[in-house]
Amino acid sequence: MSLLIFNLAMNEDDTVLGFTVGWVNEFAKHADSVVVLSMYTGSFTVANNVKVYDIGWVPNARKAVLIANFYKKLFFILKHHRITGCFSHMQPLFTSLAGPILGPKGIKIVTWYAHPKVHPILKLSHLFSHKTVASVYNAYPYKKDKLVVTGQAIDTHLYTPSHATSTTQTVLYAGRISPVKNIETLIKATAILRRAMPLGTGSWRVKVVGDAPNAAGESYLSELVDLTNELKLNDLVSFLPGQKRQALVQVYQAARAFVNLTPAGFGDKVAWEAMACGVPTLVCNPDFKETLGKYADLLFFRLNDADNLAGKLLNLLQMPQEQSKEIGLYLRQQVLNLHSLEALPPKVLTLLP
Repeated sequence: MSLLIFNLAMNEDDTVLGFTVGWVNEFAKHADSVVVLSMYTGSFTVANNVKVYDIGWVPNARKAVLIANFYKKLFFILKHHRITGCFSHMQPLFTSLAGPILGPKGIKIVTWYAHPKVHPILKLSHLFSHKTVASVYNAYPYKKDKLVVTGQAIDTHLYTPSHATSTTQTVLYAGRISPVKNIETLIKATAILRRAMPLGTGSWRVKVVGDAPNAAGESYLSELVDLTNELKLNDLVSFLPGQKRQALVQVYQAARAFVNLTPAGFGDKVAWEAMACGVPTLVCNPDFKETLGKYADLLFFRLNDADNLAGKLLNLLQMPQEQSKEIGLYLRQQVLNLHSLEALPPKVLTLLP
Protein backbone atom coordinates (compact mmCIF):
# COMPACT_ATOMS: atom_id res chain seq x y z
CA MET A 1 0.00 0.00 0.00
CA SER A 2 1.06 3.58 -0.72
CA LEU A 3 -0.58 5.60 2.06
CA LEU A 4 -1.34 9.32 2.06
CA ILE A 5 -1.53 10.83 5.55
CA PHE A 6 -3.12 14.21 6.22
CA ASN A 7 -1.57 15.71 9.34
CA LEU A 8 -1.67 18.88 11.40
CA ALA A 9 2.08 19.12 11.96
CA MET A 10 5.33 17.30 11.36
CA ASN A 11 7.44 18.78 14.12
CA GLU A 12 8.93 16.74 16.95
CA ASP A 13 9.54 19.97 18.91
CA ASP A 14 5.82 20.77 19.02
CA THR A 15 4.76 20.18 22.63
CA VAL A 16 1.22 19.24 21.59
CA LEU A 17 1.58 17.59 18.15
CA GLY A 18 5.12 16.20 18.26
CA PHE A 19 3.76 12.68 18.75
CA THR A 20 2.40 12.55 15.19
CA VAL A 21 5.90 12.03 13.77
CA GLY A 22 6.03 8.74 15.70
CA TRP A 23 2.64 7.82 14.27
CA VAL A 24 3.89 8.40 10.71
CA ASN A 25 6.94 6.21 11.32
CA GLU A 26 4.78 3.47 12.76
CA PHE A 27 2.54 3.52 9.69
CA ALA A 28 5.69 3.36 7.55
CA LYS A 29 6.42 -0.09 9.02
CA HIS A 30 3.16 -1.39 7.56
CA ALA A 31 3.07 0.34 4.15
CA ASP A 32 5.22 0.23 1.04
CA SER A 33 5.40 4.01 1.13
CA VAL A 34 3.90 6.88 3.12
CA VAL A 35 3.31 10.39 1.82
CA VAL A 36 2.45 13.06 4.37
CA LEU A 37 0.64 16.31 3.60
CA SER A 38 0.77 18.52 6.67
CA MET A 39 -0.25 22.01 7.68
CA TYR A 40 3.35 22.83 8.54
CA THR A 41 6.70 21.16 9.17
CA GLY A 42 9.51 21.68 11.64
CA SER A 43 12.15 19.35 12.98
CA PHE A 44 11.48 15.66 12.30
CA THR A 45 13.13 12.37 11.40
CA VAL A 46 11.20 9.84 9.31
CA ALA A 47 11.77 6.42 7.79
CA ASN A 48 13.27 6.09 4.31
CA ASN A 49 9.91 5.23 2.74
CA VAL A 50 8.29 8.47 3.94
CA LYS A 51 7.95 11.70 1.95
CA VAL A 52 6.71 14.86 3.64
CA TYR A 53 5.02 17.91 2.11
CA ASP A 54 3.32 20.88 3.76
CA ILE A 55 0.99 23.67 2.69
CA GLY A 56 3.02 26.42 4.34
CA TRP A 57 0.85 27.31 7.31
CA VAL A 58 2.13 30.19 9.42
CA PRO A 59 0.25 32.29 11.98
CA ASN A 60 -2.27 34.61 10.32
CA ALA A 61 -1.86 32.91 6.94
CA ARG A 62 -4.70 33.62 4.52
CA LYS A 63 -7.12 30.70 4.19
CA ALA A 64 -7.48 31.12 0.45
CA VAL A 65 -3.71 30.83 0.01
CA LEU A 66 -3.55 27.72 2.21
CA ILE A 67 -6.38 26.03 0.31
CA ALA A 68 -4.70 26.83 -3.00
CA ASN A 69 -1.45 25.39 -1.65
CA PHE A 70 -3.29 22.31 -0.45
CA TYR A 71 -4.64 21.52 -3.91
CA LYS A 72 -1.31 22.30 -5.54
CA LYS A 73 0.48 19.83 -3.26
CA LEU A 74 -2.30 17.24 -3.47
CA PHE A 75 -2.25 17.17 -7.29
CA PHE A 76 1.56 16.99 -7.21
CA ILE A 77 1.39 14.01 -4.86
CA LEU A 78 -1.21 12.22 -6.98
CA LYS A 79 0.91 12.77 -10.08
CA HIS A 80 4.17 11.53 -8.59
CA HIS A 81 3.00 8.90 -6.08
CA ARG A 82 0.63 5.99 -6.65
CA ILE A 83 -1.65 6.55 -3.63
CA THR A 84 -3.94 3.66 -2.69
CA GLY A 85 -5.43 4.89 0.59
CA CYS A 86 -5.61 7.93 2.86
CA PHE A 87 -5.52 8.38 6.64
CA SER A 88 -6.59 11.84 7.80
CA HIS A 89 -5.52 12.63 11.37
CA MET A 90 -7.58 15.41 12.99
CA GLN A 91 -7.94 16.99 9.56
CA PRO A 92 -11.65 17.11 8.67
CA LEU A 93 -10.88 20.13 6.49
CA PHE A 94 -8.32 18.20 4.42
CA THR A 95 -10.73 15.27 4.17
CA SER A 96 -13.46 17.61 2.91
CA LEU A 97 -11.17 19.30 0.40
CA ALA A 98 -9.70 16.04 -0.89
CA GLY A 99 -12.84 13.89 -0.86
CA PRO A 100 -14.15 15.00 -4.28
CA ILE A 101 -10.70 14.37 -5.77
CA LEU A 102 -9.79 11.06 -4.13
CA GLY A 103 -13.24 9.47 -4.25
CA PRO A 104 -13.51 9.20 -8.05
CA LYS A 105 -10.02 7.70 -8.10
CA GLY A 106 -11.13 4.93 -5.75
CA ILE A 107 -8.91 6.20 -2.92
CA LYS A 108 -10.74 5.71 0.37
CA ILE A 109 -10.25 8.05 3.33
CA VAL A 110 -10.26 7.01 6.99
CA THR A 111 -10.58 10.09 9.21
CA TRP A 112 -9.46 10.25 12.84
CA TYR A 113 -11.39 12.82 14.85
CA ALA A 114 -11.55 13.00 18.65
CA HIS A 115 -13.08 16.23 19.92
CA PRO A 116 -16.59 17.14 21.17
CA LYS A 117 -17.08 20.01 18.71
CA VAL A 118 -19.38 19.29 15.76
CA HIS A 119 -19.15 21.83 12.93
CA PRO A 120 -20.16 21.87 9.25
CA ILE A 121 -16.67 20.84 8.10
CA LEU A 122 -16.84 17.74 10.29
CA LYS A 123 -20.21 16.79 8.78
CA LEU A 124 -18.78 17.18 5.28
CA SER A 125 -15.71 15.20 6.30
CA HIS A 126 -17.94 12.42 7.59
CA LEU A 127 -19.67 12.28 4.22
CA PHE A 128 -16.39 11.84 2.34
CA SER A 129 -14.87 9.37 4.83
CA HIS A 130 -15.07 5.65 4.15
CA LYS A 131 -14.68 5.13 7.91
CA THR A 132 -14.11 7.36 10.93
CA VAL A 133 -11.90 6.37 13.84
CA ALA A 134 -11.35 7.63 17.37
CA SER A 135 -9.63 6.60 20.57
CA VAL A 136 -12.87 5.82 22.40
CA TYR A 137 -16.50 5.65 21.30
CA ASN A 138 -17.66 8.99 22.73
CA ALA A 139 -14.63 10.93 21.46
CA TYR A 140 -16.23 11.06 18.01
CA PRO A 141 -19.15 13.48 18.42
CA TYR A 142 -21.08 12.96 15.18
CA LYS A 143 -22.85 9.99 13.59
CA LYS A 144 -21.53 6.60 14.69
CA ASP A 145 -22.48 4.72 11.52
CA LYS A 146 -18.89 4.75 10.19
CA LEU A 147 -17.06 4.78 13.51
CA VAL A 148 -14.37 2.25 14.44
CA VAL A 149 -12.73 2.57 17.89
CA THR A 150 -8.97 2.10 17.68
CA GLY A 151 -7.54 3.14 21.05
CA GLN A 152 -5.32 6.18 21.58
CA ALA A 153 -2.05 4.85 20.04
CA ILE A 154 0.38 5.58 22.87
CA ASP A 155 4.08 5.04 22.24
CA THR A 156 4.69 2.62 25.10
CA HIS A 157 8.38 2.34 24.20
CA LEU A 158 8.83 6.04 24.93
CA TYR A 159 6.37 6.32 27.82
CA THR A 160 7.72 3.83 30.34
CA PRO A 161 7.90 3.65 34.15
CA SER A 162 10.96 4.76 36.06
CA HIS A 163 12.68 2.51 38.59
CA ALA A 164 13.74 5.50 40.68
CA THR A 165 11.76 6.62 43.73
CA SER A 166 11.13 10.33 44.16
CA THR A 167 11.40 11.83 47.64
CA THR A 168 8.73 14.44 46.83
CA GLN A 169 5.18 13.32 46.10
CA THR A 170 4.13 15.27 43.03
CA VAL A 171 0.53 15.61 41.91
CA LEU A 172 0.73 16.41 38.21
CA TYR A 173 -1.45 18.03 35.58
CA ALA A 174 0.02 18.16 32.07
CA GLY A 175 -1.62 19.37 28.89
CA ARG A 176 -2.99 22.50 27.27
CA ILE A 177 -3.97 25.40 29.50
CA SER A 178 -7.57 25.90 28.45
CA PRO A 179 -10.87 26.50 30.30
CA VAL A 180 -12.26 23.15 29.14
CA LYS A 181 -9.50 21.42 31.13
CA ASN A 182 -11.10 22.52 34.44
CA ILE A 183 -7.73 22.97 36.17
CA GLU A 184 -9.31 25.24 38.77
CA THR A 185 -10.87 22.11 40.30
CA LEU A 186 -7.37 20.78 41.00
CA ILE A 187 -6.34 24.11 42.59
CA LYS A 188 -9.41 24.05 44.85
CA ALA A 189 -8.78 20.40 45.71
CA THR A 190 -5.22 21.31 46.70
CA ALA A 191 -6.53 23.78 49.28
CA ILE A 192 -8.79 21.07 50.72
CA LEU A 193 -5.97 18.53 50.68
CA ARG A 194 -3.67 20.89 52.51
CA ARG A 195 -6.13 21.05 55.40
CA ALA A 196 -6.32 17.25 55.45
CA MET A 197 -2.53 16.80 55.29
CA PRO A 198 -1.12 19.80 57.18
CA LEU A 199 2.03 17.91 58.14
CA GLY A 200 2.64 16.82 54.57
CA THR A 201 3.02 20.25 53.02
CA GLY A 202 6.78 19.83 52.90
CA SER A 203 6.68 16.50 51.08
CA TRP A 204 4.02 16.90 48.35
CA ARG A 205 3.55 19.42 45.59
CA VAL A 206 1.21 20.14 42.68
CA LYS A 207 2.65 20.88 39.24
CA VAL A 208 0.68 22.31 36.33
CA VAL A 209 2.68 21.76 33.14
CA GLY A 210 1.49 23.17 29.82
CA ASP A 211 1.22 26.10 27.45
CA ALA A 212 -1.68 28.43 26.78
CA PRO A 213 -2.35 28.10 23.03
CA ASN A 214 -4.28 31.34 22.54
CA ALA A 215 -5.58 34.49 24.21
CA ALA A 216 -8.38 32.59 25.97
CA GLY A 217 -5.81 30.18 27.36
CA GLU A 218 -3.56 33.00 28.54
CA SER A 219 -6.50 34.67 30.29
CA TYR A 220 -7.41 31.35 31.91
CA LEU A 221 -3.82 30.82 33.09
CA SER A 222 -3.92 34.25 34.71
CA GLU A 223 -7.14 33.27 36.50
CA LEU A 224 -5.50 30.08 37.76
CA VAL A 225 -2.52 32.01 39.12
CA ASP A 226 -4.88 34.48 40.81
CA LEU A 227 -6.83 31.61 42.37
CA THR A 228 -3.60 30.05 43.63
CA ASN A 229 -2.62 33.36 45.23
CA GLU A 230 -6.08 33.84 46.71
CA LEU A 231 -5.99 30.40 48.35
CA LYS A 232 -2.39 30.98 49.54
CA LEU A 233 -1.04 27.93 47.74
CA ASN A 234 2.06 29.48 46.19
CA ASP A 235 4.36 27.16 48.12
CA LEU A 236 2.46 24.10 46.90
CA VAL A 237 1.41 24.85 43.33
CA SER A 238 3.80 25.66 40.49
CA PHE A 239 3.07 26.48 36.85
CA LEU A 240 5.60 25.25 34.29
CA PRO A 241 5.72 25.58 30.47
CA GLY A 242 4.87 22.69 28.16
CA GLN A 243 7.62 20.13 27.59
CA LYS A 244 8.83 18.24 24.54
CA ARG A 245 7.96 14.54 24.52
CA GLN A 246 11.25 13.18 25.88
CA ALA A 247 11.33 15.73 28.70
CA LEU A 248 7.66 15.14 29.47
CA VAL A 249 8.35 11.45 30.05
CA GLN A 250 10.61 12.38 32.95
CA VAL A 251 7.95 14.71 34.33
CA TYR A 252 5.42 11.86 34.27
CA GLN A 253 7.87 9.42 35.84
CA ALA A 254 8.51 11.74 38.79
CA ALA A 255 4.80 12.04 39.63
CA ARG A 256 3.05 10.14 42.41
CA ALA A 257 -0.35 10.88 40.86
CA PHE A 258 -1.61 12.38 37.61
CA VAL A 259 -4.90 14.28 37.35
CA ASN A 260 -6.94 14.76 34.18
CA LEU A 261 -9.99 16.99 34.61
CA THR A 262 -11.63 17.12 31.18
CA PRO A 263 -15.22 15.91 30.75
CA ALA A 264 -16.66 13.19 28.54
CA GLY A 265 -16.10 13.65 24.82
CA PHE A 266 -12.37 14.32 25.12
CA GLY A 267 -9.84 11.55 24.61
CA ASP A 268 -6.95 13.30 26.35
CA LYS A 269 -3.87 11.31 25.38
CA VAL A 270 -1.86 12.76 28.28
CA ALA A 271 -3.82 10.61 30.74
CA TRP A 272 -2.92 7.45 28.83
CA GLU A 273 0.69 8.63 28.55
CA ALA A 274 0.85 9.01 32.33
CA MET A 275 -0.65 5.55 32.79
CA ALA A 276 1.91 4.11 30.37
CA CYS A 277 4.58 5.60 32.65
CA GLY A 278 3.09 3.64 35.54
CA VAL A 279 1.53 6.65 37.28
CA PRO A 280 -1.79 6.24 39.14
CA THR A 281 -4.10 8.51 37.16
CA LEU A 282 -7.26 10.21 38.39
CA VAL A 283 -9.91 11.05 35.80
CA CYS A 284 -13.49 12.33 35.66
CA ASN A 285 -14.21 11.27 32.08
CA PRO A 286 -16.18 7.98 32.09
CA ASP A 287 -14.59 7.02 28.76
CA PHE A 288 -11.43 6.19 30.71
CA LYS A 289 -13.16 3.65 32.94
CA GLU A 290 -12.37 0.74 30.64
CA THR A 291 -8.66 1.50 30.99
CA LEU A 292 -8.94 2.00 34.76
CA GLY A 293 -10.39 -1.50 34.96
CA LYS A 294 -10.47 -2.89 38.48
CA TYR A 295 -9.21 0.41 39.93
CA ALA A 296 -12.04 2.53 38.48
CA ASP A 297 -13.67 3.17 41.87
CA LEU A 298 -10.35 4.25 43.32
CA LEU A 299 -9.30 6.55 40.46
CA PHE A 300 -12.52 8.05 39.13
CA PHE A 301 -13.76 11.34 40.62
CA ARG A 302 -16.84 13.45 39.96
CA LEU A 303 -16.52 16.22 37.37
CA ASN A 304 -15.82 19.66 38.90
CA ASP A 305 -16.04 18.22 42.43
CA ALA A 306 -12.99 19.48 44.32
CA ASP A 307 -13.97 17.71 47.56
CA ASN A 308 -14.30 14.36 45.80
CA LEU A 309 -10.97 14.85 43.99
CA ALA A 310 -9.22 15.85 47.22
CA GLY A 311 -10.44 12.67 48.90
CA LYS A 312 -9.15 10.51 46.05
CA LEU A 313 -5.80 12.30 46.11
CA LEU A 314 -5.53 11.92 49.89
CA ASN A 315 -6.04 8.19 49.52
CA LEU A 316 -3.30 7.93 46.88
CA LEU A 317 -0.78 10.09 48.73
CA GLN A 318 -1.22 8.15 51.97
CA MET A 319 -1.02 4.81 50.21
CA PRO A 320 2.15 2.68 50.62
CA GLN A 321 4.55 3.13 47.69
CA GLU A 322 4.38 -0.55 46.77
CA GLN A 323 0.60 -0.44 46.43
CA SER A 324 0.84 2.72 44.34
CA LYS A 325 3.39 1.04 42.03
CA GLU A 326 1.12 -1.99 41.69
CA ILE A 327 -1.71 0.27 40.51
CA GLY A 328 0.61 2.06 38.09
CA LEU A 329 1.89 -1.16 36.54
CA TYR A 330 -1.67 -2.43 36.13
CA LEU A 331 -2.63 0.77 34.30
CA ARG A 332 0.42 0.45 32.05
CA GLN A 333 -0.65 -3.07 31.11
CA GLN A 334 -4.14 -1.76 30.32
CA VAL A 335 -2.63 0.84 27.98
CA LEU A 336 -0.55 -1.87 26.32
CA ASN A 337 -3.69 -3.96 25.82
CA LEU A 338 -6.05 -1.20 24.70
CA HIS A 339 -4.11 1.83 23.47
CA SER A 340 -0.70 0.90 22.08
CA LEU A 341 0.72 2.68 19.05
CA GLU A 342 1.67 -0.62 17.40
CA ALA A 343 -2.00 -1.60 17.15
CA LEU A 344 -3.14 1.52 15.27
CA PRO A 345 -1.73 1.03 11.73
CA PRO A 346 -3.08 -2.52 11.27
CA LYS A 347 -6.53 -1.39 12.44
CA VAL A 348 -6.56 1.58 10.06
CA LEU A 349 -5.08 -0.25 7.09
CA THR A 350 -7.65 -3.04 7.30
CA LEU A 351 -10.26 -0.32 6.69
CA LEU A 352 -8.53 0.65 3.40
CA PRO A 353 -8.73 -2.49 1.22
